Amino acid sequence: PFIAFNGGQAVAPHPLFISYLCMIIILFYGGFWRYGGQTLGMKAWHIYLLSTNTSPLNWPRILLRLMMTVLAWLCLAIGILLPYYNSKYRAWPDRISQTTYHYRPPKR
Repeated sequence: PFIAFNGGQAVAPHPLFISYLCMIIILFYGGFWRYGGQTLGMKAWHIYLLSTNTSPLNWPRILLRLMMTVLAWLCLAIGILLPYYNSKYRAWPDRISQTTYHYRPPKR
């Protein structure tokens, strides 16, 4: 992103910048999931993230879900592709954080 301002030379990413980007991701997904149950893209498709045990989505559960999502992708996406091979259609992040997606048709 800083190539245009650095004479065309790439700059090695600073650990603080990477931490900043991670915080932006956590606050974006966590904030939308915590205070509405859906991100902007999920809202367009009428999909909600809900807890499986009727407790509200809290920050520890959301952070656990985000960490498990990263781990599932690092394992060659096996944890993400798992829903296609089980009866409840739940991936690793869903199982560990006790969350699930629900579709609510739009009201007409």
